[in-house]
Amino acid sequence: MSDKEINNVAAGERRQAAKNKKYNKTDVIAFGICLILAVVIWVYATNARYKEAQNNEDLPASPSVEETEQTE
Repeated sequence: MSDKEINNVAAGERRQAAKNKKYNKTDVIAFGICLILAVVIWVYATNARYKEAQNNEDLPASPSVEETEQTE
């Protein structure tokens, strides 16, 4: 066999191995944990931004310069 034929056979075996790859139970569990963790972080960030917007709306407005000059 020539080197080219050997490389073609090896490439075919790699493609076949990649095609028949089965996922382990740990791969599925790790994917699920990562997905749940990503959703939890997304919900936390969304709620933190919402709470910050609520806090900014609830703050009393600071008196303007004209109002402070009139009271003095």
